[in-house]
Amino acid sequence: MTSAVPSMFFDRIADVRIGLPDGVGRSWSDIRIEFEVEKSLKKDPNTASISLYNLDPVSVGLIQSTGAVVMLRAGYQGVPSLLFDGTIPAKGGVTIERNGTERVVTIEAGDGELQYTESRFDHNFAALTPNTTIFAALLASFGGLGLAPGDPLPPYVYQSSQTFSGPSRDALEQICRDVHCSWSIQDGNIQILIQNIGGRKDVAPLISSETGLIGSPKPTKEGCDFDSLLNASIKPGGFVSIVSRDITGFFKVLRVKHHGDTHGAAWTSSVESKRAVI
Repeated sequence: MTSAVPSMFFDRIADVRIGLPDGVGRSWSDIRIEFEVEKSLKKDPNTASISLYNLDPVSVGLIQSTGAVVMLRAGYQGVPSLLFDGTIPAKGGVTIERNGTERVVTIEAGDGELQYTESRFDHNFAALTPNTTIFAALLASFGGLGLAPGDPLPPYVYQSSQTFSGPSRDALEQICRDVHCSWSIQDGNIQILIQNIGGRKDVAPLISSETGLIGSPKPTKEGCDFDSLLNASIKPGGFVSIVSRDITGFFKVLRVKHHGDTHGAAWTSSVESKRAVI
């Protein structure tokens, strides 16, 4: 039997959706959901650990199917916001355990992990080919990944012919390095940022004691670390506007870890940031 939800947690909302390539899918929002989502600007895929309590056997079978994708949304009242969008590995991505009388299914997923691991790019381009032409072909090789809000790829024309043969991620690394950009995968899309000064073009959320800031930000060499109530609008590469007693200003998010439990105390976002160049 699913545990009763304490009244103090009624304003929290979370739902998990699992889908298969053939269009079959299910969603859950009325069960206990625990999650830990870690996102950063690193090239390795962002990760999510999501635990679902007391699922029926059909749902468990769906989650264990090859090629399953998972979407996690969470927030407060109304419509929850996207927190994670990724794929479940065919092996080792799902575990089933008993916690007393409850059965807990835990999903370990990666954001764009399948495309990151398996996509290849084998192409030759003649001299005087613009990098935007190569990038368009490269993006198609990732099979379903689009573009996240970020910086446009700075234009560049290759004076010599270019040959690519290997993982798509390696070709993307070269193209970005040639124009001093970095890349990462965010919510199933490739995000391009100009190194040091680039950033997402989303509206910077206000982080203060009135909007969920927990305690005081901790100064670091480059910026600050802080905790807030769960906030899906805090994204790697995006900016936040911090207003606190000791630290105020715009900061660029380097890493964020979202931790939540619809039936427990956890419902927070922990952030590493650096002071933004605006």
